[in-house]
Amino acid sequence: MPMKLNLITLGLMAAAGQVAAADFGVMHANTSKVNTTDYQCQRCVNPTGLRGEVSVSTGWKSGDDIHSGNALGKEDSGWLGAVSGELHYRDGHGYQASAEAENLGLDSSRAHLQAGKTGVFKATADYRLLRHSQVTGKSPVWYSDNLLQPSTTDTRYPKLFTEREQIGAGLTLYYQDYSAFVAFNHEAKTGNKAASLIAANGVLNFAAPIDNKTDHFTAGLSANGDNWFSRLQYNGSFFRNDIGNLSLPYLDDVYAATPDNDAHQVSLDGQYLLDRTVVNGHLAAGRLIQDADLIQMDGNPLVNWNGEVDTRDARLSVSSLLTAKWRVNGQLSYSDRDNQGSVAEFAQLEWDNVNGAFKANVPLDITRKSVKLQSSYRFSRDVRLSGQYQHKQTERNYLEREDNREDNLWARLSLKPLDNLQLGVKALYESRDGSRYDASRITAPDENPLLRKYYLADRNRYGAELSFTHTPLSWLTLDINLRYAKDDYQHTELGLSASEDYRYDANLSLDPTADWHVYALASQQWINSDMAGSSNFATADWQGRIEDRFINLGAGFSYRWSSQLTVGGDYLFANSESNTAIDSSDYGDYYDFSHSLELYGRYALSEQMGLKLSYRYERYYDTDDAQVAVDAITGLTTLGKLDHNYNAHLLMLSFSYKLP
Repeated sequence: MPMKLNLITLGLMAAAGQVAAADFGVMHANTSKVNTTDYQCQRCVNPTGLRGEVSVSTGWKSGDDIHSGNALGKEDSGWLGAVSGELHYRDGHGYQASAEAENLGLDSSRAHLQAGKTGVFKATADYRLLRHSQVTGKSPVWYSDNLLQPSTTDTRYPKLFTEREQIGAGLTLYYQDYSAFVAFNHEAKTGNKAASLIAANGVLNFAAPIDNKTDHFTAGLSANGDNWFSRLQYNGSFFRNDIGNLSLPYLDDVYAATPDNDAHQVSLDGQYLLDRTVVNGHLAAGRLIQDADLIQMDGNPLVNWNGEVDTRDARLSVSSLLTAKWRVNGQLSYSDRDNQGSVAEFAQLEWDNVNGAFKANVPLDITRKSVKLQSSYRFSRDVRLSGQYQHKQTERNYLEREDNREDNLWARLSLKPLDNLQLGVKALYESRDGSRYDASRITAPDENPLLRKYYLADRNRYGAELSFTHTPLSWLTLDINLRYAKDDYQHTELGLSASEDYRYDANLSLDPTADWHVYALASQQWINSDMAGSSNFATADWQGRIEDRFINLGAGFSYRWSSQLTVGGDYLFANSESNTAIDSSDYGDYYDFSHSLELYGRYALSEQMGLKLSYRYERYYDTDDAQVAVDAITGLTTLGKLDHNYNAHLLMLSFSYKLP
């Protein structure tokens, strides 16, 4: 839901800010007391004026499946055009500006503008368009002004897609060791998504409209000294949905709209450098607010939902280089989500019959604590040993298990037995347990007391990784990575009992001459999951297995034919398959594959001008046995078989001009 999205957005904002917390590199050294009158750089060049490159592209796309637009830039067949480029300007007084554009005119594109003066200000403006197209469905349901109108004679073909259009601006002011910043981002999201509801004649699947807006606002102050940095920041997110509750002609409000909500967070970050030790701290407090009317129905005692979640986060990190060979890192973190939402007595629906019982909804709270210790020791230039231990504790109220404890331990040995050979070996072990698992206290009598939810159940995980990098010749490099992990839910009688995940990745790079570059890649992954279930509300009487398979193969080359002409190509094959079986019965599978090919040639007309001709091809196929026709099952209306089977082509000609 959008409330979750806003919280995630705030978390990403905070995390991004922490990454950029401080830079104690040479470029940011305090040189105010250094006499530089006699210093002169013989090689430093600070170009002024305008420089950069601009390209204009036009082409023709063939292929009517909207899914092809994700790879080729436009979902419809026909002519298309795009503008890309990067420009930079600098004068002799410290003012500078830049402009970047990528694929303006296509379904997914971006642009960035920036201007400022060193040590005075920086202003930015951003635009981004993101479109993801899924499939064209088939439906007898028409939508207009929050009304769903089923029809027995007419059929429409709705496109399932999401489009996000983002516009943002920011300003930062600098004064000596202080700075103030503010940024605003507006996102409009439109499209259609698959949804379902229970109607008079059964289950009805339809294309639900998407039309909402989210505004993000950030403001803060920062200060830094010779060896310290601090920042105080506010993040706000405001979600507004322009789609109301959906109705049928004979019944109002049958499908609830996503409610409006707000999220706020204030954070304080700091960093201190003491000799060879760096200390980082982070404190944050936030609140998520959702205040919306509820759909009125029998057994619902609330007219309005007053939802509030208070958040508290803290983290302390220390990284110290104890000796020239030994580094130690440590971290303490705390996160709390306190749900202050409305509580009331609701009528209970059990086994499709109202039994007259009433039960209060429970506001779920989550508290997470973590301790992490990491160390790395370099025995010599060719041998390094690193490892990490982490303990995590998660407390949840009103769940079958209120307390989970997890311990994670891994160690890695890096070797360089030869100048052209690097080896890495990693082993890991994880263990999860917790308080007594009691299903009856929350869900009785509807849930089998032997059933365990996989994210709460006891689990042991074992894993190993092996990496290999070899450069037998100066122009040849081979990388191979092997990974294996096994999960054992040793105390689970019903539910997920075990899983295995193993994969390999291989990359080959060749540069036999100054004119040739060739590469190849291959990766495969296998995931097997075992589970047990009961059909008679007792012990296990059936066994299930899910097998997932993934493969990626690729190759490419580039060749400089002459000083003016370069040709190249890239190919990628991807395939995935998922099979589900219960005892000896196969429940069908999901299967897809794709072939992607690009061939191109670049020709330099002059030092400033160039042409590029490219051809791109995509072959895509997928099928899912769970998909059925619109009216194949009595009492069920679907969006049709949402499979793909298409070929798509794109021929593009680009002209580029490089400013001198």
